[in-house]
Amino acid sequence: SSVMSFPGAKVSVDIKLYRAEDKQKEFTGVLKAYDEKTVTLAFEKDEEKTFERANLAMIRLAFCD
Repeated sequence: SSVMSFPGAKVSVDIKLYRAEDKQKEFTGVLKAYDEKTVTLAFEKDEEKTFERANLAMIRLAFCD
């Protein structure tokens, strides 16, 4: 699903993982999509990464443009 709470806004979030991915446990990116099983963040250079919600220790709003 899309980011419904902030339509048209770029919502940046910080996430922390239980298990490291790409040798790191903390990521900050623009929230692109989420559903009951995954969260997708966008990063610089048009990169996107999808995380399993079961691996998320924490997710919080970083800022909203």
